[in-house]
Amino acid sequence: MQIVDFNTPILDVFDKEIILGDEPLRLGHICVNSLTASEDDEDVTPTKKLRWFRFAQKLIDHDPNSDREFKEKELSPQQVEILGNRVEKNPMYKGSITIFARAKELLNGGAVAEDEDEL
Repeated sequence: MQIVDFNTPILDVFDKEIILGDEPLRLGHICVNSLTASEDDEDVTPTKKLRWFRFAQKLIDHDPNSDREFKEKELSPQQVEILGNRVEKNPMYKGSITIFARAKELLNGGAVAEDEDEL
């Protein structure tokens, strides 16, 4: 199990927060959006889509007294893998290496496998 803070801002390549409108883009935005993005894969069942939607709802902090938009959650390795796969498939983030890499780093506890020989 691993604790992931979905309220963590996403940083650009210069380690500055990426701002959308007036607010920083957060890991929660990327994950919720990726879990609820349309899926063209015919193998994805309506049941699986419903599970992804419910998973997305659990990442949002619904407490009116909280100043956080997203929760800190303990995730299983399978949940981390699902989120990583959904971010990879989301057309909104597929084209952004920075957003993809930062999301994967945060989902993997700050570590992404590096193999500089494979650039």
